[in-house]
Amino acid sequence: MSIATNRTAFVADQIVELPAFPLLSTDFAIGLQPCETGLRLTASSDEVKDGNLVMTYEDGQWIDRTPEADIAASSSKVALWSLLIPEEVRDLDSNDEQAFSEQFMATLDAHVELAELFTTLVTSGWHVVARHDDTGADGCGTPQMRIHAVTPDIDRDRAAIALRALQLPADISYIDVAYGGQSANDGRVQWRFATEDTVAVSSHGDRNLVSINDVMTYALSSAPGWTLRPGIDAPVERHTAGNAMKASVLPSRPVPSTNTKDDVKQRLHAVHEWAQHHDFGPAVAPAIPKVVQQTLNDLGAGNVGYYLLEFKNGDCYLGQSISIAERLKGHRTLRKDIKRIRLRPDPAANSLANPLRHLLDQERTLIHSIQAAGLPARNKAEMTYLSGEQRPLDEIFDQNGTSMAEWLSDPIGTNRREDVTGRALTPNSARIAAGEEAYELWLKRAGAGATTVRSLLWTYMQRCLPLPLHTEHVHWVLSSPAVIPPHRALSNLSIGWTEALRIMIDKNGHLRAMLHVNGVELLGPDMADDALVRFMRQHPGVSVTESPYQAAGPFNLMLWTPDLQSLRDLLDDTAVTRAAATAALHLMRQSRPGRNRDSHNPVLVNAILGVQG
Repeated sequence: MSIATNRTAFVADQIVELPAFPLLSTDFAIGLQPCETGLRLTASSDEVKDGNLVMTYEDGQWIDRTPEADIAASSSKVALWSLLIPEEVRDLDSNDEQAFSEQFMATLDAHVELAELFTTLVTSGWHVVARHDDTGADGCGTPQMRIHAVTPDIDRDRAAIALRALQLPADISYIDVAYGGQSANDGRVQWRFATEDTVAVSSHGDRNLVSINDVMTYALSSAPGWTLRPGIDAPVERHTAGNAMKASVLPSRPVPSTNTKDDVKQRLHAVHEWAQHHDFGPAVAPAIPKVVQQTLNDLGAGNVGYYLLEFKNGDCYLGQSISIAERLKGHRTLRKDIKRIRLRPDPAANSLANPLRHLLDQERTLIHSIQAAGLPARNKAEMTYLSGEQRPLDEIFDQNGTSMAEWLSDPIGTNRREDVTGRALTPNSARIAAGEEAYELWLKRAGAGATTVRSLLWTYMQRCLPLPLHTEHVHWVLSSPAVIPPHRALSNLSIGWTEALRIMIDKNGHLRAMLHVNGVELLGPDMADDALVRFMRQHPGVSVTESPYQAAGPFNLMLWTPDLQSLRDLLDDTAVTRAAATAALHLMRQSRPGRNRDSHNPVLVNAILGVQG
């Protein structure tokens, strides 16, 4: 068996069997190490005699070097740990290949967090030992899997940064993790990592509680170079080194639309041709929920899938939904010029426990195709234009003698030329008085970090926030809450209703942050694994999650910095500021603040920007 590499970051990511190991019923040890030919992966189990797995990485391929006797021994005795198998597939005949495949995929889906931790540790060079206990270490019948992982010869420079940022012990020797099943109210067993049993142990034997997310972030960012594919690590291009902000990779609208009869006819024809080529059905008119639902019923492929709205001027809009007819109700409330709709149900999504990621992935591909075809789309996600619509934000740019496109191409330069007169907000005396009181409390909470936080907020505003003085309070607000909320926000800079930059303060006064960015700008159009790992190694300790907020499109990410130095490093990275600037512009084009305007503190903004109230 040999497997060629693709765009994964770690060499061992190409071993397709790897995620299966933590689901198996046998205790085992597994480790990756460099060898003369490249890399060698060895897995062994005391429970399976002559059951060692040996694979070597040679000339860009993984080669199975397991002796035939060991292959026979392991294949005849290794099975899924029955306690991990979901109840709904537990009775399937595992001797039937198709049934076993279904059982395995359901088990993997149910324990994806376990598989992610395991593969992260193994691929980044840790030696992992897994032990099973059907009754649990507590002796109370709680089953457990215990993972003991010994740290490899790490990248010490990156490790030092990650350890400082994550506040982990300086000399981690190994980690111990317990993954246990607990009975839920419905009688089913729910599996999770036991937070009280996830510890990092130093070389001196000191034990420290750690989070699973911190463990994976540390492992990825500090992995030794020999675990990685060539070219993964790359230097950061910094503003402080004189580098300009990265150019946007998002496609621009090729030609502004006009609305003559011939123009509209041509656009509708182009949309029709594109829709046929991408398996959308014939146009449905009138585009009302009742008719659409009946059409979906006639197709018999479910209510989940993709739809293409066509407007009277020839514009289009591509969307996805778990209930297309219901989603259309919202569009009809906002849009009175919908001409017709085309449907493309996705039966495969119906079988998924959580179809949203699948739908978003497919939607992203379709949006890219629409833009490549030059269609006048009204989508906002990943679009650098809004088709046929003048938005309130356009007026602000016009008044400042610039445009969205000009700002997007040079956010820093355009902000420097912003007219400091005509500030959007002129706070009254009552707001100033309330702001001063809130600012005093903010200073007390921030303590010695106040100057640093103000500096970082200033940097974000100047590099990433469109025309901050003229969009303040109209499109963005900065809070300094009287009471620290559960998510520990010291300040939220929100654009519309979405947090673009959050400064958080822990109960012990430690300051950290979250930055909202456009994932395509940060990681490239494919948002591939190698780009993500490269970014995490450029910024050790920073973790990345998908944004639950989709106001600026479904491809936005949240960068979580464990301390302020990590945030400073992010805002000095020209790729990060590009991604944050694009996300900020998209958020402004999409929405304005609502009641959260009341949370705005102009006194804090004055202190940051150095302007008078």
